[in-house]
Amino acid sequence: MARPSESRSPSPLDTIPRGDIMTNPFEIVEKREAERRKAAEQPPLIRLWDGNWRLLAEVEDYNKVEFTWLHNDAGSASLEIPLNNPAGELLKQPDAWPTKSLYITCDKSGARWSGRIENVTVRSKPLGESVVDVSAVHDYRKLKDLLVWSNPFLPAEIQFPKAFLLFGPSRWVVASTLFVNLLRKNNSKWMIPDDPLNVRQWVDLDFSEWPIMVEPVPFFQDRSIPAILTSRFKYFHDCVIDIVKDAQLTIDVRRYLDGDKQPIEGRRVKHGCLIVKVEDRSGWTEGTSFLGSLVSGLIRGVKRIKGDGLTEGYETLPYGQTPEQYRQANWRGTLPSHPWVVLHHGKDTGVEAVDVSYTPPGPVQFVTGGSSMPGVNEAIKASIIGLGGVLGAIFGQSQAGSVIEAIAEPLYSDTILAFQAHKMHDRIKQHGWDFPFEKWVSGVDKAYTISALSAMRKAKEETREKYSCKVKMTEGLPYYVGPKGSGDFFIGDRVAVHAEGMPTGKLFVEQVSKLTYTHSATEAGWDIEVGESDFDSGFTYMSRRLERLTTGLKELGVW
Repeated sequence: MARPSESRSPSPLDTIPRGDIMTNPFEIVEKREAERRKAAEQPPLIRLWDGNWRLLAEVEDYNKVEFTWLHNDAGSASLEIPLNNPAGELLKQPDAWPTKSLYITCDKSGARWSGRIENVTVRSKPLGESVVDVSAVHDYRKLKDLLVWSNPFLPAEIQFPKAFLLFGPSRWVVASTLFVNLLRKNNSKWMIPDDPLNVRQWVDLDFSEWPIMVEPVPFFQDRSIPAILTSRFKYFHDCVIDIVKDAQLTIDVRRYLDGDKQPIEGRRVKHGCLIVKVEDRSGWTEGTSFLGSLVSGLIRGVKRIKGDGLTEGYETLPYGQTPEQYRQANWRGTLPSHPWVVLHHGKDTGVEAVDVSYTPPGPVQFVTGGSSMPGVNEAIKASIIGLGGVLGAIFGQSQAGSVIEAIAEPLYSDTILAFQAHKMHDRIKQHGWDFPFEKWVSGVDKAYTISALSAMRKAKEETREKYSCKVKMTEGLPYYVGPKGSGDFFIGDRVAVHAEGMPTGKLFVEQVSKLTYTHSATEAGWDIEVGESDFDSGFTYMSRRLERLTTGLKELGVW
């Protein structure tokens, strides 16, 4: 086989053994694509489960279903089911449910949506047909309901130290924080277990019985950027979301069901267990594509954080050889280092519609702080007391230093190294001479600390230049949606987009942030959102601000 060009996307011919190509390569490719298209056209497998993950029913007859996956958040699901079928008959009678919690799963193209039913409504339509409307929320919600204790190894009555603190590579920090709090939930020696009569639950070191399990992340193999996590009874999602966004990580949540491959190497998990994996599907610190063109292909590059911890430098990398995985027969997916999917709006491309949103970069300077960095006030205090004591001893007043310090403290306290400002000169060049100047970064008390650095990086990320788009795509022309091993791309993967109105041939590359699968008698397919829009409606903005406020009040102990 001829050596592929450096910027060429993988071809179906690359995955065919040499002997097969010599016989009839195009028939083999057409046969494989026909099989994939047939599988993609199959309706989703929708099942209802009780709280012990016993199968209750398969939902085969429905008017419309819609399932949404969100990147690092809890998506939703809605179903409209006729009342006169087995699933409708079951759902309309809550008293007949075997457990008060019911769960729903949807399997489509290798992807699995799972979540808890939140609401069931029986409606009578004008023509007399009665239906059951079901609303459910994705299992990621369980991570939003789990608290990170100050010390997960001690009882609630004794919490020392005051806050949980962990520093290290981002993936390891997020996974380890989740694990120790799952350990608290499943194996606390200070709490009565869920089933007190089950002796095994008092000392439960058998991970195979845990309802939620996180895949371990080896510390020395983690190449993600460093992060520091602190918590005083914050929810897990609130603790990690800024770290996850800064490192561009993906928290993958998926139910394990009987018949699936064991999801964690070296461990067995039970049927119905919720598996959490913290993955890097971005590859932005080790080399990936951020932009390109339809003519020259995608350009590989790497972003490196400079010594100040805030400024990012971009370095172009050679494309190199096509990854070996892309040459393997029947391998499907997107590698972070070499994204290849291009959603190009145009005739005969399979992309039916693209809505593109652009947000220009924000302020060029960030300011934060309020209190002097650790050690400054203490050093000034010690100097005043020491110098005043020496001078006072000359006149027989050795305590003069303490008196002077008590008087001077309101004057010097939090005046030296109490505030921190960082100016981004690259943004100034982009804006022109008339630019948005500065932004106050809230949520930080002391300047020149790791917390201040993290908050300023968060503010910089929130105000960066952003592209986002919504894509309506015909599946199989030419791409298939699904997780690695089944589809060409999925949530969190990097894809390239070209839309009408963009400069000729230009591509921007972002992570997939939202996927919605809809199936009914009149429509079936995926709606795709790439990138995250910076614009929030009034309601969304207020709800997010309220969530941050309640989190802060809870930390202070007044909520």
